[in-house]
Amino acid sequence: MLLQGYEPNQEPYLSMMLQAHYDNLLSDLKSRCRIFVPKGRILVGCLEETGILNFGQVHVRITMSKAELQSEDQSFFRKVDETTCIIVGKVVVTKNPCLHPGDIRVLEAIYEVELEEKGLVDCLIFPQNGQRPHPNECSGGDLHGDLYFISWDKDLIPHQTEAPMDYTGRRPRIMDHDVTLEEIQKFFVDYMINDTLGAILTAHLVHADREPDKARSKKCLELANLHSMAVEFAKTGAPAEMPRVLRPKEFPDFMQRVDKPMYTSNNVLSKLYHATVESTMKERPNLVQLEKFSKETYDNDLEVDGFEAFLEIAEKRKDQYIEKMTSLMKFYEAETEDEMLTGNLWKRAAYLLRDNRRYGDFRDRILLSMKRLLNEAKEWFEMSCKPHERQQMASAWYHVTYHPTYYREDFNCLSFPWIEGDYLLNIKKLNTGKVRIKTSHK
Repeated sequence: MLLQGYEPNQEPYLSMMLQAHYDNLLSDLKSRCRIFVPKGRILVGCLEETGILNFGQVHVRITMSKAELQSEDQSFFRKVDETTCIIVGKVVVTKNPCLHPGDIRVLEAIYEVELEEKGLVDCLIFPQNGQRPHPNECSGGDLHGDLYFISWDKDLIPHQTEAPMDYTGRRPRIMDHDVTLEEIQKFFVDYMINDTLGAILTAHLVHADREPDKARSKKCLELANLHSMAVEFAKTGAPAEMPRVLRPKEFPDFMQRVDKPMYTSNNVLSKLYHATVESTMKERPNLVQLEKFSKETYDNDLEVDGFEAFLEIAEKRKDQYIEKMTSLMKFYEAETEDEMLTGNLWKRAAYLLRDNRRYGDFRDRILLSMKRLLNEAKEWFEMSCKPHERQQMASAWYHVTYHPTYYREDFNCLSFPWIEGDYLLNIKKLNTGKVRIKTSHK
């Protein structure tokens, strides 16, 4: 839509979706401190099997965007083809969760013809040589599907690194007999009772914020070790017991634990949190409910000759779409259309605010429901007209949604015509600066 010349502040649907994307990024920054790193990637780790890489080296070939390939700063990569390049130079590598200071490793990304010829793209290739695997240095990771963060941004690469923690796990218990069903049941119950992984992560975040030495403090280093034990609990059967002294009694304001005693933090996470609060608390502009907005933004370039014959069936389809959309909104307690299209609820239930995993599952269910509705609407479109009439039908869908004569006081589904947006954009492209499209009836 942007490439066809639409302005975000003039096209309601485009404005709505861009605003929804902005709100989602702001919400992630506020609740999870998720910061976009342009010069970075999250990549799956794999082993370089031929022994070309030395200890301290990695090989990274990534897919690049057009903007990255056209950037003036070309010093950090070597272009391979029109879509990929190989990173060259110092890089910082780590894996989430990153609790110990030594989990952050600085390595050298190198170019090797033999590795380029293997064609491995969008993965982080580690060496097999050295006294210790680099993946293990990063939070005790391995190459069984673990994802690693890598960045070649000079401002993010530390000048010195800490020694990595020893992640050698305890040996699992060896049974002298076949495991019985009762033992499996007991182990499952013990695991549920002794699963302290979340509590350890929370405690580490609090102490890293409050302790003068941050993640290098004695409490945080002890928690990092306990976290390693908790991760291996399912394999070893040895629980990680967190001492009472490490359990936080107060929580920093940026954690939003409104049901617990809180204190005001002066550190960077709190500053980021407070910088987003004011923006997220602003009431969202409800532009799509203004009749004058519809008049100002109706695009005559999206009309084709003969669309009027399809207005009646288009209006019926729109009413069907609105009925199903409002039903889904009520079911998922969404207040706006864009919440359903993106899966990002503006006002979440308390339990979803506290549990990112449950919210992720909830979001996936919303998107799956919307995918089904959009696929159903596409079937309506194809059934309602012949192949050579699809431009007229798409134009009619747009007309019954955007034209002031079809304005509805209760709800206007701006996404309805853009379900078949390819047809609309093609009409726009052909009509811009030209005579309106004339279609022949077969």
